This record gives sequence, C-alpha cells and structure tokens, in this order.
Amino acid sequence: MPRIDRGRAVSERVERPLGHYRVLELPGIASLLTGKAFADLGADVIRVEPPGGDPVRRLPPLVESRPGAPGLIWAAYSIGRRLVTADLETAAGRDIVRRLAAEADVLIEGFAPGEVDRLGLGPARLRAANPGLVVTSLSAFGQDGPCAGWRGSDLVNLAMSGYLHMTGAADGPPLKPSVPFQSYLHASMQAVAATLVALRNRERTGKGAHVDQAVRDTGIWMLAHTYQFWDLLGVNLRRLGASRDLGGVRRLRTIHPCRDGHVVWLATTGHIGGGSMRALVDWMGAEGLAPDWLRATAWEDFDYLKQSAETVDRLEEAFARFFATKTKAELLGWALAHRLMLAPVQTLQDVLDDAQLAARGAWRTLRVEGVDRAVRVPGPPVRLGGAVWEPRVDSGDGRARGEAAWLPRSARERRPAAPLDASSLPLAGVRVIDFSTTIAGPSAARVLADFGAEVIKVESVMHPETLRTGSPYAERKPGVNRSGYFAAYNAGKRSIALNMQKAESLEIVRRLVERADVLVESYVPGVMARWGLTWETVSAWNPRLIMASHCLQGQWGPRAAHRGYGQIASAMSGWYDLTGLPGQDPVGPYSAYTDFVSWPFLLTAILVALEVREQTGRGQYIDHAQVESSVHFLAPLLLDLQVNGRLPTRRGNRDDYAAPNNAYACAGDDRWLAITVTSDEEWAALCRVLDPGEAATDPRFATRASRKAHEPELDELVSAWTKDADAFALARRLQAAGVAAGVVYRAQDLFADPQLQRRRFFHRLQHAEIGEHAVMTQTFRIEGVEAGPFAAAPLLGEHTLEVCKDVLGMSEDEIAAYAAEGVFE
Repeated sequence: MPRIDRGRAVSERVERPLGHYRVLELPGIASLLTGKAFADLGADVIRVEPPGGDPVRRLPPLVESRPGAPGLIWAAYSIGRRLVTADLETAAGRDIVRRLAAEADVLIEGFAPGEVDRLGLGPARLRAANPGLVVTSLSAFGQDGPCAGWRGSDLVNLAMSGYLHMTGAADGPPLKPSVPFQSYLHASMQAVAATLVALRNRERTGKGAHVDQAVRDTGIWMLAHTYQFWDLLGVNLRRLGASRDLGGVRRLRTIHPCRDGHVVWLATTGHIGGGSMRALVDWMGAEGLAPDWLRATAWEDFDYLKQSAETVDRLEEAFARFFATKTKAELLGWALAHRLMLAPVQTLQDVLDDAQLAARGAWRTLRVEGVDRAVRVPGPPVRLGGAVWEPRVDSGDGRARGEAAWLPRSARERRPAAPLDASSLPLAGVRVIDFSTTIAGPSAARVLADFGAEVIKVESVMHPETLRTGSPYAERKPGVNRSGYFAAYNAGKRSIALNMQKAESLEIVRRLVERADVLVESYVPGVMARWGLTWETVSAWNPRLIMASHCLQGQWGPRAAHRGYGQIASAMSGWYDLTGLPGQDPVGPYSAYTDFVSWPFLLTAILVALEVREQTGRGQYIDHAQVESSVHFLAPLLLDLQVNGRLPTRRGNRDDYAAPNNAYACAGDDRWLAITVTSDEEWAALCRVLDPGEAATDPRFATRASRKAHEPELDELVSAWTKDADAFALARRLQAAGVAAGVVYRAQDLFADPQLQRRRFFHRLQHAEIGEHAVMTQTFRIEGVEAGPFAAAPLLGEHTLEVCKDVLGMSEDEIAAYAAEGVFE
C-alpha cells in the first residue's frame, strides 16, 4: 500500500473539478450515465424532459410500494441534475433547447441518427450559434453508414459486437449478464472520456466538435483476444460456459461449487502463480485430497496450451473434489494469505454487506427521487486525491424553472479557449509512463496514445507483461513479441525494458517521472513501494505528476492485497451470480468483465486530473478499485434489493421491459438471432414478418404484460419461427419492419460487417514479428480528429535505446554502464 497523506490530499481537493462546464442532456436511456458522471464531477448538468416525463422514468424495476413513482433506473442515474421541461415537438420546446445550448459547453443526446436534425437541433445548427459546443451523440451503430438506421437494444448491441456469442454454456444459448442496459452503460462511460478529449481539443483549437459514440462497438473492446484468434489464425472461438476456449485448447474451468455456493478460481502457473498452485496442492495433500500425480506436477513450468483434454478433465475433477469440502469464507481467507487468485461468487446482498467496500466507505446514503427513505448508492467510482468524484444531491427537487435555467455564461467560471495548432492531436505533449499490465490499465493508456499522448511502456524481459504470454500467437509460434492479445491493447506505445529488481533501474524511472505527466500502474498494492516508487517519492520528483494506481479492490482496506484479474473482481462484485440461466449454476460473463467496465472510469479520472492540474498546477494520486467502479453498473439492482427486497439473480437474457427478448437458434452451426420487442406495435410487426397467422391476436401474447406472463411459451413460439431461417436475411427483414434484431456475431462476422467497415473500425498495422494484423480503433469518433493507433504494439524493449537517448538525454557510455549491470533486462 502506498503511503498517502490523506489529510493533505483532502485539504487540496477541488470540490467541483468540472464545475466550469455546463452540460445539456436530451431525454432517453443512452446517455443517462454520461450525464451523471459529469454531474458527479461537479459540472452543471441540465436534463430536458418532455411534458409527460422522461421515458426512462417508466423503466422497471419500479418502486412496488409507490405506484406511479419513477423507476429505479431513473433513481440510480438521474442524481445531481437540474431538470427542465420542453416539448421537442413544438417550436417553443425546441427554442428552449436552443437557448440552453447557446450557453452550454456540451450537449448529450441518444436519439436515432437524424432525429435531432429533423427537430432542428442538429450539431451543425446548434454550433452555428455556439461554435465551441461539443455535441456528443450516442447511437446503436453510429451516425452514418449502412446500419446507422438499424434499431438497437441491449441484447442486439451485444449480439452484433460478438460478445454475446462468447457467454453461456457450449450447448446452450448465448447469454448476456442479467442486468439491464449494460451496452448503454459501457457506451455512456466511454462517451464521458470522448467528450473530455473533445473539450481538451477545444482548448487547443477554439472549436467544438461532434462526438459520434457507437454503442455496439463497445462490446468489441470486451472480446479480449477473440477477434485476434480469427485475424491471426482463422479460428472462431466458442463459448464454453465456465471454461475458456483457447483455439481448440480448453483452460481449467473457473467456477466451482463449494459447501455454501460457488467460487471463481484462476489456475495460473509460471512466475505469476506457480508458487500459489503448489501451496494449494500441499493444502489438498494435507487433507488427503491430492493424488500423487497432482503433487508431482511442476506448476512453475506448466503450460495449458500443451495439455490434452484428458489432463484438463483430471485436473478439474481433483480440484473440484477439494473445493466442495470448503466454504466460500474458508477458501477466500486461504487465498488472501497465499496469493491465490480465487474469490467467492457474491450475491448483490453480499456486495452490499462486503467488508472491503464498507472499510473504504464505498457507499453514500442518499435520498433519491421516487424512494421515500434514504438508500445506499455507489459512492466514488475512482478516488482522486485532488478532486471530488461522487454523487451529489442538491437541496430541493433539482428542477430548473423559468429563467433559472439560463444562467448567463459570464456568471460562470470558465477558462477561455487558447487556440493552438489545429493539426495537433488533443493529447499531444502529454507523456505517460505505463507500468500497467493485462487489460484495464493498458486500455486506458492505449486511448491516451490514440489521441496523441506519448506512452512509454515499462516492462521487463525477466517477467514479461502478462498479455505477452497470452495466445493467440502469430503462426501459433509462442514468443513475447508474437501475441495478438498484447498487440490489441498496446498499439501505439513505446517500450523500455527495465529490470526493476536492479536498484539502478530506480534512477532511470526517476528521470522518466521528472519528464512525465502521468504514471499508470496496475500491480498488487505494495509492488511499486518495494521498488521505491511510492506516491510521496514520485510526487517529490515531479509535483505535477498524476499517478494512477489500478487494482482489484483498492490500495487499502482488509482485502487490498487480493490478487487476480477481472474474473476475480467480477465474482466479488456480483457479475458471476447474475450471469446464467434461471435455476442453473452461474456461468459468469465472458473474460474479465470488470476490466472492461472499469477502464473508462480510469481513463476519465486521468483526463479529469489533467483538467485539475491546469486549474491548480498540482498533480495528484488516483486510487482506482475495479470493484468500486463496477458496482456503478449494478446501481438499479442494488436499489431494487433495498427498496423492494428482491434479490436479483440469473435470468438468462430476459429483461422486464421487453418480451420477447432472447437469442433464437437459426439454420446453421451455432447460428443465433437476437430479437428484442418492447411494445405491442413491435410485436405486431414481428408477427407480420414471421407468422402472418393468429399469433398476433393470441391473448397470451397480446400485451407486453401478457407476453411476460407467458415468456416460456413465447420463446418456444419464436424459436419455432426462426429455427430454419437464415439469421442474416431474417435480421434484415425484421429491421426493415421496425424490430430490433441482429445476428449473434462470431469474430469472423465482425470483419465482414458493412457498418464496421464504413467506420474503419479495424486498422491493419505492420508488426515486425506478427506481420500485418488488425487492431480495433476507438468506439467513438471525434469530428476533426484523426485518432490512432499510429503504430503496432512495440517489441519488448524495442525503444529502450531511443528513450534513454532522446527522452532522458543519456550518453552512450551511460547507457552501456547500465546495460552492463543488467538494468535493461
């Protein structure tokens, strides 16, 4: 744990780090978390509602004891706004929005592409009156292209990203987490970062911009190494439930029953987990549950890619037999003591009662709209030592009335624009030292690189970055420079090799820090301190430095030392319990789900810290706990538990606001079509396409309520309609009829998708060892900004000499002396 002077940090915190911005929101679900994040960071956020109220107010789960009260999605994510009523279908209502937009810095909207233009509220018109306005548009597939007009839904967005295909049992349907609107929440948070980058660009150019955030594209960033398997090896990975497909090789299953539930366990080997595995087998042996062949296994040299299916089966059986004898608490306590990557599958009640979250004060007790008592809501998603980021509830109902909605620009604090070279990227001149590993930290750093920051990755030949040892490898030949997994999340960076076990390396890091703006690290708390890189030390070297520490459970608290990847955080924060079929064991979301939830929060925190540094001249320390960010995506269900006493759990693909809402088998091998129907009109349209017979008038399915009441029969009916159909052709027919439908993509389908091709989502880069390969770009586009990646991921230590000479100004003799000491290993 780094030594943090909390007294000093609190006294220097900026209460409203984004208080110089005014944000205007139009109604709808797509941008709800975007506006909340700006409000939590102190911006003046005004949300426009139609006369009958924002449609989000009516989304379930509802407050059962108060009919007519706003639903809990609204209650969870509407905190901190001022509200103004305007009917956008009238000239008077549109005039209200134009007057607000003329005094705003940002307008956020989530309408279908072209709708704001129809209303006379499009970006071009609004920016004619306010050239500095940033308009952020969130839509299912982006603002233009052949699929821009398609209807999205949470299920369809995840299906057409390929993510849905990877979650669920091998012989069952593709599944999403049983939590509503996940794809929209992912997009909302990435849109926060996109908007901050656009605002930073405005400071350089004096011009606003249109930000085009595609909801579907966020799911592709959650695919881990799935699309690289297709690109490099021509392999479509398949879902394997609690196991993981590695291109024909199966990893040990991650979920195991125990005496009082389930645990998630990552069986790591080599220098990362070989010692912990040996200790676990010794514990099993002490209780007579470790056969001789298991005790003889050399875990430090064990390679899953070389194991037969029979060996994997034997290993799973042996470990499962042992886990079944222990409770979740016993296993977690032992794992913490022995650095084993294991966690209990926690329910949302467990999350509310979690000791680590309680010790860190991760909740805020507030009154939220529609609930007649105070409830706990997630607090700071990220701890900024120099700024406040947490829910804010002002006195009164927060509604902006009359002229109070139009606070003149001159009455607000706002930095004047300082136009610079318009050709420069928004983050040009920012230098980032990247000590992070695996996915979350590297993803945030890669976005910084894509928008112009110089990112220098510090890694070691002795212990390569984890993803360098992750498949797929080009031509199936392993090597630290041949991993497509690493290439995806580290494109555009430079690499310096430093053996941090050598004392001399600290001097090189000091010189890097003195010349840097940001340092990002994602080690278990204590590692950076052992290397002499505490916050007190690095901030003394460079008082303007922003240091961001990312880990599973935060830098302090009783479980700060918990080791693991996003699967462990996903178990601790409830995601495993919330993913699977009703009445069956959890399967958990694909890959490291909370890594993908959390990295936009980390990125936003870094961008906000850069804003605060411009206000104060000071750097700051950022403590980012993956679990604390992740519970923000669960806020409505946490409220449902507290307000209605309902404990959410697995429910397949079903959502309260839609029926049917599922993935339905079609003709072909593992071909599925996702369909979402939210209204009776859409149901009638579905029936006209699929069955012009009597289904539309069947009383069991006549209304959404009756369809929900007969959902098993409904799913059987739709499945019978789709089972012999071509999924792609049927998706096109349903979309033409106004029904949200999309093929459950495999990785292969992403490269043929015309919308992704139009958005140039995949860039092809040339790598010295991998060769030409595809790298995903960002899920958003900023008008006037040609973002990266500009280069392939670096070879390990590829830029060591270059960084030492050009960045640090070292002589050749000095470099040779360090090399002789083994520093660059």
